[in-house]
Amino acid sequence: MPSNIVNPNLKNSRLVSFSLIFSNFTIRPIRTLAGLLLIDIGLTFNCTVGIIGQIHTFSYALGMITALIMTALSTWFKHKFLLLIGLLFLSISALGCGLAQNLELMIIFYSLSGIGISMTIPMITTIIGDQYPLDQRTKVIGWVIASGALSIVVAAPIISIMSDMGG
Repeated sequence: MPSNIVNPNLKNSRLVSFSLIFSNFTIRPIRTLAGLLLIDIGLTFNCTVGIIGQIHTFSYALGMITALIMTALSTWFKHKFLLLIGLLFLSISALGCGLAQNLELMIIFYSLSGIGISMTIPMITTIIGDQYPLDQRTKVIGWVIASGALSIVVAAPIISIMSDMGG
């Protein structure tokens, strides 16, 4: 068996790469979305933009706590499991924010995005390190980072257009 293969069970590395790139592409616009829609969110909940801007504070605080806890969790659980749990937190956050009836629920659900992001981003890079040989890692990590930057470039105009259309 060649020595450059890190995981011989990795049968379809393109599919794994695509799923990691797509995961990163979908989680990056969350902060951009909330930033662009602060005024609309404030009008919805009859609050000032400054108060609505505090949703980021709670999200970042939970994200920092989760990042510290991830050091222990990543040794106890499989990385793919933690990635899926992080994506689940992000999905619950998005659904909850969309259905929130008051500001308190909006803050609670948006804060879950901090947990999801703090779980997802490290697990993406960890899975790349576990699954790919050294000569392929840089290419895959480059595509993952590029997908995050591209998602913000793509998401900002789409969010603005949707907001103007009546969102």
